[in-house]
Amino acid sequence: MASKKPRLQFTEDSGSAADSKIRKPAQPKLLTDEQKAKARKEQLRFGKKENAAPVDLNTRQGVVRKGVAKRDTLSARASSCAIKHEAAEANQDENVGTQALQEGVATAESSIREIGNARYSHKLRQVEKAGKLEKKADKANLEAQYREAMDKADAATSNPISRWQQRWKIRKEYYEAKNAAQNAANTAKTAKSVTERLKDGLDAIRTALSSSAGMRSVLAAAMAFLLIVAPFQSCSVITGGVLTTVTATSWPADDIQITRADAYYTKLEAQLQKKINTVESRHPGCEEYHYNLSEIGHDPTTLISYLCAKYQDFTFNQVKSELAAIFNLQYHLSEEIRTETRVTTRTVQVGDYIGQVVTSAYCSCPICCGIWSGGPTASGVYPRANHTIAVDANNPRLPMGTEIIMNGTLYKVEDTGNFARYGVDFDVYYDSHQAALNHGHQTWDAYYAGGNGGSITITEEESVDICYVTLTTSDFESILLNRLNAEQREMYDIYQITKGNRIMFGSPVDLNWHNGILYGYGYQCSGDMVIENSQMEVLVPSGTPVLSVMDGQVVRIASGVITLKNEKGYTVKIGGCTNITVPVGTEVTKGQPIAQIGSAGKMTLSFSYRNNSFNPYFYLNVGSILDSVEVEATGKAAQLIAEAEQYLGTPYVWGGYSPSGFDCSGFVSYVVNNCGAGFSFGRLTAESWRRQCSIISASQARPGDLIFFQGTYNTSGASHVGIYLGDGKMIHCGNPVKISSINTAYWQQHFYCYGRIPGM
Repeated sequence: MASKKPRLQFTEDSGSAADSKIRKPAQPKLLTDEQKAKARKEQLRFGKKENAAPVDLNTRQGVVRKGVAKRDTLSARASSCAIKHEAAEANQDENVGTQALQEGVATAESSIREIGNARYSHKLRQVEKAGKLEKKADKANLEAQYREAMDKADAATSNPISRWQQRWKIRKEYYEAKNAAQNAANTAKTAKSVTERLKDGLDAIRTALSSSAGMRSVLAAAMAFLLIVAPFQSCSVITGGVLTTVTATSWPADDIQITRADAYYTKLEAQLQKKINTVESRHPGCEEYHYNLSEIGHDPTTLISYLCAKYQDFTFNQVKSELAAIFNLQYHLSEEIRTETRVTTRTVQVGDYIGQVVTSAYCSCPICCGIWSGGPTASGVYPRANHTIAVDANNPRLPMGTEIIMNGTLYKVEDTGNFARYGVDFDVYYDSHQAALNHGHQTWDAYYAGGNGGSITITEEESVDICYVTLTTSDFESILLNRLNAEQREMYDIYQITKGNRIMFGSPVDLNWHNGILYGYGYQCSGDMVIENSQMEVLVPSGTPVLSVMDGQVVRIASGVITLKNEKGYTVKIGGCTNITVPVGTEVTKGQPIAQIGSAGKMTLSFSYRNNSFNPYFYLNVGSILDSVEVEATGKAAQLIAEAEQYLGTPYVWGGYSPSGFDCSGFVSYVVNNCGAGFSFGRLTAESWRRQCSIISASQARPGDLIFFQGTYNTSGASHVGIYLGDGKMIHCGNPVKISSINTAYWQQHFYCYGRIPGM
């Protein structure tokens, strides 16, 4: 068996494969009553306290405990060859998932391992020396048997866990059959008993995996399994079977490679955000910038489950190109510069009456301008239709820069010519030569712009360069599933249920802090820079109790950061703390309150092992309490939300104000005015809605209120608006109309305020 790099492991040093090769077999020790009670207490601590009940191994219902006897039958190769082979692999290449089980059954598992290594270390060494050619033949035969079984399978095997269990069963039975001729009848009988109990235990684990309880249920089932079969079976057989089950549901890749792969994907996302942030510096000539941006982000667990399902024990270099391909499928950024002509009318105050003036017309062609064709005006700016006029250079009617109103249009003296000899006062600029010819000579009334001479309606036409920036995203999980075959999808489903068996430490706060991640582990964009993150930053309400994530010791406190370390060398840092109640040197237990979140309302998390940094997202659990309380909408708020939900999926259209297409403010305006609650506000912009509303705090916000954001594109005040739904969600016109979490990094960075509609 090829050697592999050690993975991030969560186990006692005494239980490593390396130690089993050099240590002499330890003799089982008899436990005192006090030690037995302590071990039993440790076992029961692992499960949910409300469901845990004391178990007496001597009086368990349906079990008659016999005296300890030699279990010569446990050496029978017919029943245990495959199990011992897999146990050897697990001992030699234990991953974090295996360690999660060992963490949960700490005392019992430690005893089992000691006894198993003492009795069977020589047999495990023999298995490890099995010939490569025989292993290849076994693999081919096993695959053929599995395919045949699947062709005959009934509907029950459609469950991914069942299919994996079937593969495991075929493997075990194959080795049993292979060695059956070498075993005595009494050995075969014992083997059947072992098989039945292993199957019972694995069925329990399978049931737990299919439940919503997640990893705790898995480990609780594994513990129950150990308690049931431990009095009757070889410790090495038991351990091998359970660990094989947990190992098979764990991410097979090395933790360092997992960390590198996810960090690389966050780097690609940070670079994308940088590109968006630098649009205006890369396109400096535009007068306006319009942004229509979907959210940037991915779930790390989903990504790694996909990579492990597709590549199994991958390295970062193996999957780097795959990560780039997935990224290009998930995100599409477009930048388009358009020149648009706008015509506006407005009423202005005019100054003194200049009188009637004679006007001619010109354009920038060689006929009109000669050698100055296509160039700037005499004032240095480029001419614009319905804006630029010229005066005679030798006999100017008005000074350069003067603004006058003629024929309902505001003009500015920006150019000079030679036309006074023709009796012309002003030369009016047009975009085309034909338009200039059509103008000919016209006499207009002229007024100075501004002043107290009364009011007049004027028309202004201008050409504007607008940069449209659009980011669209595709569903992340759908992309991944489309790149997996049927068997890989089954493993992906298993990994998603177990989360790779990496979660083995507690939650730092008793709420779902995943929803509040502002900056994840890996990389983030800060302005026009991409910065590497070795810690996570999470939004957490001020005053929230901070909990110890493990049994260990407080080794350092500095600047609101508490550093915890356990005897195995795993270090967790929790920052943003205040009111710290545990001084340096204090021994703490998992779940113990140790501080509170400070006034900033942010928490930082970092996780490391042997000076290697890892993503805390993979190893720290989340609490049970939601970070916000869902309030059921009633009255006008219910009408508003019901109306809004009718338009989910409606496409984004700039300036849109109808069910055929909305922009953000058009969507809110249409919903409010048409929800049947008696509102009539007209078509308002996001900033106009903010001014109409009563501004309220986050703690006061309830379903039906509006939520405002700023800086999503280049405009002052509120640039985006949505309808708050409660529970950290909003419905808004992104691209298309959809429901989004407001706790993502993007929306938290741009959050402005909450507002309540008058009469709501």
